[in-house]
Amino acid sequence: MKTKTLRYGCAVIFLCSLFPFFGTAQDQSPAPMERFALVAGSNAGGPGRVQLKYADSDARSIAAVLTELGGVSDSDLILLSNPGLPAFREALLQMRQRVSAAESRGKDCQLVFYYSGHSDETGLFLGADKLNYSTLRSDIEQVPGSVRVIILDSCASGALTRAKGGATRPAFLFDASTDMKGHAYLTSSSAEESAQESDSLRGSYFTHYLVSGLRGAADLKGEGIVTLNDVYAFAFKKTLASTEKTEYGPQHPAYDISLSGSGDFVLTDLRTSAVGLSLAEELSGSMYIRDSRGSLVVELNKIQGKKMEIGLEPGRYDLVLTSGDARYRCNVTITKSQPVTITAADFQKAPLEATTARGEEAEAENVAGDRRSVAFSVNFLPDFTTGLFSSRVDRNVAINILAENSENLDGFEVAGLLNAESGNVTGFQAAGLANLAMQDVMGFQAAGLVNWGDKVSFAQCAGLANVATGGLKGGQMAGLANVTLGDSTGMQVGGVVNIASGTFTGAQIAGVANYSAGGPGMQVSGVVNIATGSTDGQVGILNVADTVHGLQVGLVNVAREMDGLPIGLVSLESGGIRNIEAWWDTSLMTNLGIKIGTRHTYTLIEGGYVPESNPVQWSYGLGWGGRIAIGRISIDADLSQRSTVTGRFYSGNDSSSVNPQIELRMLAGIPIAGFSIVAGAALDARVPWLSWEPDGTRASDFEILVPRLLIGLRI
Repeated sequence: MKTKTLRYGCAVIFLCSLFPFFGTAQDQSPAPMERFALVAGSNAGGPGRVQLKYADSDARSIAAVLTELGGVSDSDLILLSNPGLPAFREALLQMRQRVSAAESRGKDCQLVFYYSGHSDETGLFLGADKLNYSTLRSDIEQVPGSVRVIILDSCASGALTRAKGGATRPAFLFDASTDMKGHAYLTSSSAEESAQESDSLRGSYFTHYLVSGLRGAADLKGEGIVTLNDVYAFAFKKTLASTEKTEYGPQHPAYDISLSGSGDFVLTDLRTSAVGLSLAEELSGSMYIRDSRGSLVVELNKIQGKKMEIGLEPGRYDLVLTSGDARYRCNVTITKSQPVTITAADFQKAPLEATTARGEEAEAENVAGDRRSVAFSVNFLPDFTTGLFSSRVDRNVAINILAENSENLDGFEVAGLLNAESGNVTGFQAAGLANLAMQDVMGFQAAGLVNWGDKVSFAQCAGLANVATGGLKGGQMAGLANVTLGDSTGMQVGGVVNIASGTFTGAQIAGVANYSAGGPGMQVSGVVNIATGSTDGQVGILNVADTVHGLQVGLVNVAREMDGLPIGLVSLESGGIRNIEAWWDTSLMTNLGIKIGTRHTYTLIEGGYVPESNPVQWSYGLGWGGRIAIGRISIDADLSQRSTVTGRFYSGNDSSSVNPQIELRMLAGIPIAGFSIVAGAALDARVPWLSWEPDGTRASDFEILVPRLLIGLRI
């Protein structure tokens, strides 16, 4: 197993105010109910804390299982990726308003809250900010509803439950019914322990087993439902067993429960239409289910004689079943319309890791179809008798006139058209058209057209495109495009487009566009950068990102959340500044301005005129500014280039003039009944070679003009 990394400031799991949203198996007439979910993941914990890899993806996994199997509709879900404290508390306020509206419609409401990220004994870390547990509890308790379910996965998270009398102990048992009231807090570790995440699982231990359990691995009775007791017992046992020998030691989930009612309640219902996989009764052993990107989605112990339902998203999955000393494998495609049943007949025996036992060499040579090694080969045509990616030959050096297919390549291969490896490439490949490797590429690939490596640990070079569907640890270089659909740790350099879908850490450099669905990392493009996850920075003409922690430099910058600094003509942020201002100043000019931007910075477009002036006097300007809040009062400061025009612009009239100036404004705004009253001052200055003197000559000296007082309205 790969080295486990500490979830340094992880995220606590609370299950707060749990209530059975499906009801018990005996309850046939539950009251009208609506379940809401607020799910957040934060890889960053501020200065001095290690950057987590999987907190954000863990949150997305929880969100997926809640919407598929947990009774939460997409409209009732708020998903936050690497939020700062303001965005986090704003989401809590939005959730409070949504639940209140549902209650007013006569609904019995429940809240599920999940956070994965950094924490310590006193609170959660949201980037550079900290939210104390007491404040978090208060915010959560203000959300109405009979039930609140809050899930957090973090270091020392047991401190939260200890404050309420919780203890570290094995899986708990309790009863609940559809009329249950109260709360339950679950934490991924005790107050003194570190919660941990694993590279091999690509997530935290506790959340991985929690999601596996909710998808059906915890349904040991084969009833098609997963109760709170089922999933906690499963996650507790698996988390403890997986962390007993890690660097940071065993991890004990803890809890604090205050519930009233009788019975047991269901967390996920596997009998819904979302269920995609049914495991037949005859199957038995340890099963591992991976998605098309190679990520471990579910692991479970299949008991013979009991049918098992697993809820999965639509897609292609690889199933590995280990029973005794044998290993079996099959592939399955899940669709929404047709659930799939897997039986023993669907599995084929898969080879174990290649080893050689003394005294068995001769026997192995005589078994038809066994792997064999070839030190040197020259081939005119490939051997496709076993299929393109089913070769049982390992090659060291191969020279192919047309094409060659192998299982593993340990040396050097050159082909005029195609190289195809169903296993690993450890050395070098060169092809006139394409290289294909279905597993790890540890060395180097070079192709006249396309490289395709399931995982790349060093580099790929291609005249047209590189594709690595598993993970990239080194670099890609292509004349046209790079595509990495898994984890990326390194660099992509492409003449046109880079695409990295999944976790991305490193840099993307492209002549036209960069796209990343993960984060963090740096994107540099001549035209467009797109990051649907978090990013450390973007440089391009158009920059679009979910969360930005560094610089955004471009003509247009767009971000859902900006924790860094945008530099551009226009910068936009969800929840950012969107204002129209009208003001009057002591120069008798009436002005109208538009401010658009992030929460703290904005672009100003302004214009004005002097009523009944003759000749007509008017102005226009473009500038940039920032806003801070002091209580209810907002303070704006902006700097712009403002041109005052006397006469008609471009009229050819000798009496017309355009006088560009630099304008510094400061305004204070006080909100009143949906708008704000603003007041402040403006200071203009003539700048050498930019402004004109009253006599029409260019200004040769810097000169500060008479200040103007401003008053107006903002909406």
